[in-house]
Amino acid sequence: MNIKRKGSCRHLSNANNCLSLSIIWNYCYYQRSGESLERKYAGEYARPAAHLDSHVMVHPSAASPKRPAGTIISSPKGWYDAGDYNKYIVNSGFTLGLILQSYQLHQDRFNSLNLQIPESDNKIPDILDEMMYNLEWMLTMQDPTDGGVYHKLTTPNFEGFVMPEDSKQQRYVVQKTTTAALDFAATMALAARTYQKSPEFQSFCRQAIESAEKAYAWAVKHPTVYYDQDGNNKKFSPAIQTGGYGDNHTEDEFFWAATELYLTTSETSYLEQAKQFVPDEFSIPSWGNVAGLGIFKWVNQELLGTPDAGKLPMKEIKESLKKKCDEGMP
Repeated sequence: MNIKRKGSCRHLSNANNCLSLSIIWNYCYYQRSGESLERKYAGEYARPAAHLDSHVMVHPSAASPKRPAGTIISSPKGWYDAGDYNKYIVNSGFTLGLILQSYQLHQDRFNSLNLQIPESDNKIPDILDEMMYNLEWMLTMQDPTDGGVYHKLTTPNFEGFVMPEDSKQQRYVVQKTTTAALDFAATMALAARTYQKSPEFQSFCRQAIESAEKAYAWAVKHPTVYYDQDGNNKKFSPAIQTGGYGDNHTEDEFFWAATELYLTTSETSYLEQAKQFVPDEFSIPSWGNVAGLGIFKWVNQELLGTPDAGKLPMKEIKESLKKKCDEGMP
């Protein structure tokens, strides 16, 4: 490739399979924390296990009466974030929300994928095995004493460009937040519904929905607990300098979480909560605005003709969604 006034770079291949589903989903496997990547599955990306996260400290910002600062907890598995070795609830929730919704709509296509991961020889679809690797980590991020959810598991500072096994900083769970609790609640409710037909996951489904309801109840009790890294660093030590993912607007998280909890439990109280937080218009989903994930669910109820179709005022939302689709992605 040669770019005018910028020089040239090495040869690039335009392969026909560069966006194949199996290659894309292997990204999640390559991001696994706490597990060695064998050459058989990872090829040139093979590496030793790192960040077993069996000795994670509760940061002072996350302390509670039964889990004071310095308490040691275990929080294994999960995926590394995009460019570092930390693990974040809001990112995980958004990612799993997209993937699990896609799976529900296209199960046959996803079930046929062979991702060539260590679990590929069992009878469970590979995509469900890979999602479970992150879901099991998320469950460890909930404080069992009150239902709150830690915002992230992190080192105080970014490790830099080193291999996972060479990063040695102490790791912490940091501050419980409303957005983390709600993203967790939505994801767990959605996961419970997704895995409910698999006999291997019945215990997980029960735990997921129980944990989701506890997290939602915590968020209702603490509706404005925002992640404030700068504020925390003025009060607590060690200072945390990794990705903040702060979000001071929780209406979208309440909408998505209430939607998923209603569709999983059929409890009308969650439907009434969802009605309170219906957005004025559709916005393209992101980690900081997950209302679109809730909108997708209600639109799908209408398209599929389920008993829940029409239980939310969707006329304006659907018009806004169509307009956004006509305009195209930004």
